[in-house]
Amino acid sequence: MALEIPCPQCQSILRAPEEAIGKRVRCKKCNHRFHVPSDEIVLDVLADSQMLSAIDSPVVVPPAQPAPVVPKPAANPAPDDLGLVEEPGAAAAPVVISGAAAASSNPFSFDGGSGPAPILAGTDDAAPPSPSKSRRRHAGHGDKAPAHDDKGPKKSGRKMILILGSLAAVMFFGCAGGVGAIAYYFGKTQQVAQAPPSAKADAARGVADAGKAKDKGKDKAKDKAEGKADAKGKDLAKSEPLSTDAASPPAPGPEKPAARQMKPAAMKAGAVATPAPAAPAAPVVFALPAPPTGAVQPVAREKVKIVMEAPVAAVRSVRFAHGAVPVAAVLWKSTPAFQGAGAIDTVDVYSTATKNRAERVTFPADGVTGDRLFDISPDGSRIVLELPAGKLTVYEFDKKVKPLDGIDPFAGVAGRSGPAVAARFISPTRLAVIDRAGTVDVWDVGTKARVVTGTPAGAADPKAAAAVAGAVAGGTVPVGSRGEVLQVDVDKGAARPGIAADPMNKAVLAVAADPTGKRLAAAYSGSAPGTSSLVVVDPSNPDGRISVPLPTAAGEPVDVTFAGPELVVVYVGVGRSGAILYDTEARVACAYLRTASGGDAAQYADPVDGQLWWIVPDPANAKKSFLCGTSADFDGYQGVVEQAKADKKPVFLVVRPDGLAK
Repeated sequence: MALEIPCPQCQSILRAPEEAIGKRVRCKKCNHRFHVPSDEIVLDVLADSQMLSAIDSPVVVPPAQPAPVVPKPAANPAPDDLGLVEEPGAAAAPVVISGAAAASSNPFSFDGGSGPAPILAGTDDAAPPSPSKSRRRHAGHGDKAPAHDDKGPKKSGRKMILILGSLAAVMFFGCAGGVGAIAYYFGKTQQVAQAPPSAKADAARGVADAGKAKDKGKDKAKDKAEGKADAKGKDLAKSEPLSTDAASPPAPGPEKPAARQMKPAAMKAGAVATPAPAAPAAPVVFALPAPPTGAVQPVAREKVKIVMEAPVAAVRSVRFAHGAVPVAAVLWKSTPAFQGAGAIDTVDVYSTATKNRAERVTFPADGVTGDRLFDISPDGSRIVLELPAGKLTVYEFDKKVKPLDGIDPFAGVAGRSGPAVAARFISPTRLAVIDRAGTVDVWDVGTKARVVTGTPAGAADPKAAAAVAGAVAGGTVPVGSRGEVLQVDVDKGAARPGIAADPMNKAVLAVAADPTGKRLAAAYSGSAPGTSSLVVVDPSNPDGRISVPLPTAAGEPVDVTFAGPELVVVYVGVGRSGAILYDTEARVACAYLRTASGGDAAQYADPVDGQLWWIVPDPANAKKSFLCGTSADFDGYQGVVEQAKADKKPVFLVVRPDGLAK
């Protein structure tokens, strides 16, 4: 068992085996020779826990560590000199014992004889060492240690010494591994605890070291190369990030995955919170182009130009039919009311093939306000209109008769919000009638009876009537009400989802379907005043939804139609004077159609044959106008689309009697 004895001369702490008791030894530090204390003093020393504090045990150096430094002795002592170990102080570097020194079991040599050590009664070699290594041992007993006889103890003590020595050897070899590990652990801990308080940069380096030790256990040799952090640095590494000034930024620690970051609500004051995900960018509203200021270049010549005897401002509605002869039916105010009575509306039917008028019929218009209900059958043989106010009348051109004359379509049916807001021909003999809430009933014109009683759509929106598509497509009537668009089956009267409601959109202003009924388009008023948007959806593929904010400068949308399967036309301005063309394949608003001066004009589209139509004044006669049409896929159309993509805004196309120009 090793003993610790203070040198009387230099107060250095000496390590010696039990056999040194009673012998004269020499201090390697100062070469002072003195006697090891007597048996009684040794017994007293062993009983003092302060004198038996743990001493650094030999450290087995890991293979990955560099060779440890062996401190050079102050002098070259003779082989029989006493070995000294100076205990590290608060500011002194820890002493590292080399492999050769650790292998030596007896670092002492003796002056004089080699007699056995005296009996050490009452000691426990297996007692664990004290965890504190930084305290110095009390040296009071060693200062006045009485001299011992060099002749050694009595013979009776030799046997006991041999027995104790054997037991000590067995216990030493049995516990060497565990004691060495414990000593290494405490030595490691004490070295960190004795490090002086560091600055912010040292503490931050401690944060980095703690992160490295936590990340898959990096090699400990790197810790020694980078330097130890103080205890404060370790505490900071376990708690929260350091706040540093700009002059001395901390060393960055290892990055952690974002999913492991502490939630903002649970973070301590001063901790760095994980940045919240950026909010989605607001959709960019395209700008309207300015009208051309100089000469314009023709883009598309008109294919059809019909001279009408109605001024532009008098036109109420235009509908198209594709029977044996394709026709355009124009409803217009022919005679204004005089003193509140005598108003007359006229329906002119023009052949788009011959450009001549085929039919003309007049109807009283007293009491009819707003947009008058009007439609033409698919074969062009019949029309339906509001007559009288709030009732429906069907007129047949060939027989000059009224199969339905002034009927109330909702009479005798509960749950209807009358009057009707739209009437659409399903076939030449079937008529769909829609109430303000969006409920669809179907009438048979020949039998003059209701054949389908639709499922009530609920209470009507008190602020806006249901929006109804201009034509039946795919056996359904698209209806927009209460923020959503439904497709109502005309055979059963039941509705299925079309376009779901969106919090960003407020009310459905207009709705349309392509000729097959597979795609829907709707114009919405926005949640903010003065805003609006266009939404295009294929109900079978919700992921293909298109939503486009419309410029406020264009005005609120008044209608929307398809011009073929891919082009959507949004009508804006007073009397449908402006139109925005949106190409759903290229996903771009490609053109803005209007007169150059912004004067009178009315625009329409035929979804079946993909024709664009516009009505402009006749410069030579203010009481007449021109109904002009051209294919939506005109020769210069692709060039317009490419220019719109490059300019990031629609191309201004001027509507004129001779076609479109830019």
